[in-house]
Amino acid sequence: MAILAEGFRDATGCYGTDRQFTGVWLSDIPLDENEGTAGADLLEVMLDLPDAEIIEWEWGEEGEGVGYREFLFPAAIVNAAATVRAIAYDPRDRHGPDFLAELDDPLRSPSPPAMMPDHE
Repeated sequence: MAILAEGFRDATGCYGTDRQFTGVWLSDIPLDENEGTAGADLLEVMLDLPDAEIIEWEWGEEGEGVGYREFLFPAAIVNAAATVRAIAYDPRDRHGPDFLAELDDPLRSPSPPAMMPDHE
């Protein structure tokens, strides 16, 4: 996986808005093509940042009801503050209790996991 070897790179897009935004998308659960991701690789990203800084990069508003949290971080922050590892998983089980039991809640941990499939 290129990200493990080279780090994250910023991407730019409108992401359903009328403005352009740049960064690296992370979420608190594995996402699939229904949420705009591609590929079968999954990375666990543990950020060594205080909760207050993580929340600054959260995308969306509380109570939107999408069922997960997502973040748009500058690649430089992720590359400087993250420990990244590949995780083997079956996308059909992405919301299963065994898989989710291994993940921490991002609000309860000073180093919350953020998950995203590798786009490469």
